[in-house]
Amino acid sequence: GASDACAQKLERVKEPDATRLLTTTAIGGLYFAPAAHVWYAQITRLIPKNGLKEILTKALLGQIFFGPLVTIVFFAAACAQGEGLSTLPAKIKADLLQVQIAGAGFWPFVDLISYAFIPIAYIPLFVNCASFVWTIFLSLKSRVGKK
Repeated sequence: GASDACAQKLERVKEPDATRLLTTTAIGGLYFAPAAHVWYAQITRLIPKNGLKEILTKALLGQIFFGPLVTIVFFAAACAQGEGLSTLPAKIKADLLQVQIAGAGFWPFVDLISYAFIPIAYIPLFVNCASFVWTIFLSLKSRVGKK
């Protein structure tokens, strides 16, 4: 929610969109936080070592599987608030690859720090902090063309 509030400030909206803010808060609390907890616990269980090869493998798997799912859920929420879920396929086609490319410049560094230096119990907390920054980007990107 706080990241969307920041995104709305950056967009210079005249009146904050409370529905958008609540939706983003719900996605973060009800979807992303639990999903990140499960993802990082499972990926660490499947690939327990933290050598460079293993860290890069975990980061790559996150970019292939976890990242796109989170982004699509975010896009779906934005579409549902706007022109309807029927616009989701066009949104995915127009923006998913671009968001994933941007994510490839952000999340592997987050993963490198998390897997190399942070105990597994604290990785979701660290990732949620990184997610604050990323969600500002997603909030802005998911609303491109909407005013």
